[in-house]
Amino acid sequence: MKKLIILGFCIWAGLASAAEFTTPACYENVPTTCSFDEMTLSLCNKEGKSKKIAFLLSQRMYMPGGNKFGNADGSHVCTVKSIKGTSPKRYTVEIN
Repeated sequence: MKKLIILGFCIWAGLASAAEFTTPACYENVPTTCSFDEMTLSLCNKEGKSKKIAFLLSQRMYMPGGNKFGNADGSHVCTVKSIKGTSPKRYTVEIN
């Protein structure tokens, strides 16, 4: 039973894992060369690349302090949130 619980936890952790990224170069300096939406989308696509998932700007959902993006068929959602108190600014990216 204990092995089954551990296996279930490992599968769950693999499906809903979050990664941390620093601010991309296009958004580091003022004036920026990309918008906040484009910057957060690039973080989602960077995280989704290994899973072969592409997120679309047209599927953006506003969220205070970050953004959510869906892929074309709506089966995956990427959530980007800023981490408070980090310098340089860091963001968590989670794909569900």
